[in-house]
Amino acid sequence: MAGLLENKERSLKHAYQNLIEDFQEDERIAFEFISKRGLFEKEFLATTKNIDFDLVCMATKGAKGLDELWGTKTAKMIKGINSTMLVIPDNSTFSHINRAVLVCDYSEKVDYDALDFFAEILREHKLHVDVITVNQEEKKMTASEKAYRQLVKKKMQGISADFLFTSHEDLDRGILQYCKNRCVGLVAVLNMKYGFLTKVFHE
Repeated sequence: MAGLLENKERSLKHAYQNLIEDFQEDERIAFEFISKRGLFEKEFLATTKNIDFDLVCMATKGAKGLDELWGTKTAKMIKGINSTMLVIPDNSTFSHINRAVLVCDYSEKVDYDALDFFAEILREHKLHVDVITVNQEEKKMTASEKAYRQLVKKKMQGISADFLFTSHEDLDRGILQYCKNRCVGLVAVLNMKYGFLTKVFHE
């Protein structure tokens, strides 16, 4: 068993070194290789507690069923960290992304400052974004929700954006269907108490 783990570690280090070499000409990129043995979710969360970071970037192959949006392990990471997370599905690319979606319910519990990173991506790649709210009517929005919507609009200044309302009998499926029907290449969900999160993340 130990031999298998050592071979896996060597393979990972080799793959990581190849990745490093792809960026070695850019002196702005500093890096450190950290290797841990154990259950992925447990070791990842334990390790990152002692690291001051602004962004977690994670690849995912996804899973069937309700974990289709992010994948099982990644869902656990999103729930376990208090930071912006960039999830990259297998075989995805930025080169053909034209449209993005931001799912937002304009809750007061949302960390709206987290939108700054998302807005930076949109500007850098000149993407259009649909800011969608699911299963909620505009005319029934509270004064607080309207104020937070104005805050989101302010953060989206200079970006091609539509603020839309949509509905579906099943919230998580409604979001997935919306994205698939419009060929959305980038999805952002603020870390909030949104009903569908519990459903999607439940294993």
